[in-house]
Amino acid sequence: MGNLLVISNENYGSLDYLIESLVERNIPYERLELSRFPQSVQSSIRIGDKLKNFISYGDKQIKVEDIRVIFFQGYNLSEMGDEKVEPSLLNFIKTEADEYIKGLFSLVNPHWINDPENSTRAENKILQLGLASKIGLEIPKSLITNNPDEAKIFYDENNKNVIVKPLKTNIIEKDSKKEVMFTNIVTNDDFDSVKYTPCFFQEYIDKSLELRVFVIDNEVVPLAIHSQFNKLTKVDWRKDVWNLKITEYRLDEEVKKKCILLTKKLGLEYGAIDMIIDKKGRYYFLEINPTGEWAWFEEKSGVPIR
Repeated sequence: MGNLLVISNENYGSLDYLIESLVERNIPYERLELSRFPQSVQSSIRIGDKLKNFISYGDKQIKVEDIRVIFFQGYNLSEMGDEKVEPSLLNFIKTEADEYIKGLFSLVNPHWINDPENSTRAENKILQLGLASKIGLEIPKSLITNNPDEAKIFYDENNKNVIVKPLKTNIIEKDSKKEVMFTNIVTNDDFDSVKYTPCFFQEYIDKSLELRVFVIDNEVVPLAIHSQFNKLTKVDWRKDVWNLKITEYRLDEEVKKKCILLTKKLGLEYGAIDMIIDKKGRYYFLEINPTGEWAWFEEKSGVPIR
């Protein structure tokens, strides 16, 4: 087998493009679909005088000791298919399976892209903003609070020109359907509902351009997102991705160095950074996604990322 293990995530659409490149370059690999664990993927660990550590699925067996590099962009554990499982038991199964997977890969010391613990830690937007500001990247004025009075003060301080966005997850379930929460401009000063959960507010910056900056180790691939020509995408470009124009962009060298530094300080090999440029040409850091999609950016822009 190859020394490269690719861990599949059914929500990570860029993975098939990566596999295509590996095949084209004759790079051997093994693909593990953890979304099928523990229902369809079997794994065993024997710990004693001699460690035996392997993952089996179908007619294949992967010896974990042979793995040198793991491409990891998150995973979703099995939903148990058609088997009827009580919600409380399903939660137990997922928790145990997740703990097993963490232990499994703690037994070896591969090169991770990205390390799961670092990736999880790096997803915290408060950590990101604090670190980005510390290394010299400009950030929008920000407030995270569940205090309605603080929210109202921030709103007034920024001339009632404020956006609100999710702090972590942007998916909510409503009537058994999943809905996406986008970034939105705050349109009224009734902040009473803020008391129910911490809310993430930022000053709204009038943009000339948005950037998606891909950092792969010491390499940087900056792309321009022309979001301001479409009413739907002016505030959040994800509202109409198919009609976006995306082009190659020449990033300021100092900003480029800070993007690399931020990625390294977060312990990441790969990160997708979102930035904006205001009407005066100033760069603002918004966030970094350790598992950010890249394939459709490559397709739309024609700029190679793989």
